[in-house]
Amino acid sequence: MDQWRNYKSETIKPQWQVIDGAMVLTEKGGRDIVTKEKFGYFDLRLEWTIAKGGNSGIMFRVDEQTTKRLAWMVAPEFQLYDSYTVKGKPERAAGALYGLAGAPAGITKKPGEWNQVRILLEPSGDGNAHLQCWLNDTRTIDLIIDHAPGSEWSKRIAKRNEQTKGTKFELPDEFFKTASGPILLQDHGARISFRNIRIRKLNSTAVQSNPGSQKNRYVFSVKGKKVCLNGNEFKVIGLRCSNALVSDADVAELIDNLDVFKSYGVNTVSVFFMGSRFGDVKGYLPDASLESVYTARMARIIEQADRRGMVVLVGCLYWSNSRAKENLGHWKQANANKAVANTVRWLKEHNFRNVFIDPDNEGMASKATGWSIKKMIDAAHQVDPSFVIGYNNKAAAPDNADILLHHSPKDGVRAYIESEGSPGNTPGGYWGSFSKSDGYYNYIRIGRYTAQMKNSQIDAARDNITNHAGYMLASTWIQCAPHEGIGGPFMTPGGRAVNPDINDDIKELQSDAGILWWLQWVKSTYGPWNPPATTKSP
Repeated sequence: MDQWRNYKSETIKPQWQVIDGAMVLTEKGGRDIVTKEKFGYFDLRLEWTIAKGGNSGIMFRVDEQTTKRLAWMVAPEFQLYDSYTVKGKPERAAGALYGLAGAPAGITKKPGEWNQVRILLEPSGDGNAHLQCWLNDTRTIDLIIDHAPGSEWSKRIAKRNEQTKGTKFELPDEFFKTASGPILLQDHGARISFRNIRIRKLNSTAVQSNPGSQKNRYVFSVKGKKVCLNGNEFKVIGLRCSNALVSDADVAELIDNLDVFKSYGVNTVSVFFMGSRFGDVKGYLPDASLESVYTARMARIIEQADRRGMVVLVGCLYWSNSRAKENLGHWKQANANKAVANTVRWLKEHNFRNVFIDPDNEGMASKATGWSIKKMIDAAHQVDPSFVIGYNNKAAAPDNADILLHHSPKDGVRAYIESEGSPGNTPGGYWGSFSKSDGYYNYIRIGRYTAQMKNSQIDAARDNITNHAGYMLASTWIQCAPHEGIGGPFMTPGGRAVNPDINDDIKELQSDAGILWWLQWVKSTYGPWNPPATTKSP
């Protein structure tokens, strides 16, 4: 307690006490407390627990010279809240940056249990600051603090001020513009305890390794017609989980099943920043920057895949039947290039290397707009040429593509992966009338297969795994959406799809729907996935 004092005071009120090794606000009236030391860039870790229904926060770079009465009026607040008991807006939940960036649901512990927090504010390398926050090992905030007009940060400020204009919550021009300041723990009236408080001051040039980079174990690369993991040749056997970012619950379900999929032989999953059909995942903002809600979800998947020696195909643009692009109608080639470049930049900043990238799913954006996928690939390579950038379009592949995917013609020189393998011998075509119905905003016949469809898919998988670099199964089971009461996507094996009545109640889920039949074939043919030895991060 001797390192703390009340905000704008040299003393500390008696309501703040040390109890059983924790720093406790015992009752209302203790007022906010701040560190005696000032911090510009820092790495803060602590644990907290709060009374039922309680509210508090952590603020940083607090400006005690401001004429504003309260610290939160000029400093950002990492929200501490009993979100276990009280449900509300994501921007006010525990783990949020209050009023500016929301946090996922379901990560706060019960009142009385200890929550873990990490707040990392470090130089971004371009003169700005990079803010990342974690609550109970879930990254909730990932933002570049760039005060320039038009930046994502400035747009967040403007959006909040538009919503709070004329109230005390409207942010002044001075908000979060001090170069350094104390760290503050808020008295919001509730009993709250803090323990294991550790603050490490960072210098203004060195970028610290975040948990993603520290724990990065695997690097995906290409070598001619082969793909490699940590330099070891392997065959991609994967699942197209393109809509996994739809919700935090779907992300959690996918992560919970990674070990299950791995036990069947799966080593790769694909996840798209714009989701896929019916997913409505708005991973890109109108200025082509990444939406932090979806980067946080993607980061969780990539980190967890890396821990298991698995690979993630990161998808960028999806330009088909989805609301994901409804705010991007003004985009030109430069915007598409920027979106792809920003994706690679984000992957680089977090040192995610167990990945490869599909800039434009099936060339949909290119076909709809005339944009050049080659230019998108160039934009990605300009950020970092070591990332593997794919090409997925029926036209001849450009010479700058590192790997060929799905629709791309094979050239016998570069590695080819069937990244969206679906069954032949399907009445109406698998992605045609078999799975879609006019006016219905989701798939039909979800997770249903005839014996002929299964045999066709198994034959295609065997051919691509034997003769090319790999195969990734695509299925309505793992790609469907929540709409029409379905509640998808389903990030589980599901059932063996043996019900022969594939045309019975086509908008309902059959009890044995799923892809377990394919996973069982993979395991019986190739065995569980055993990744190569780990490597240190580059």
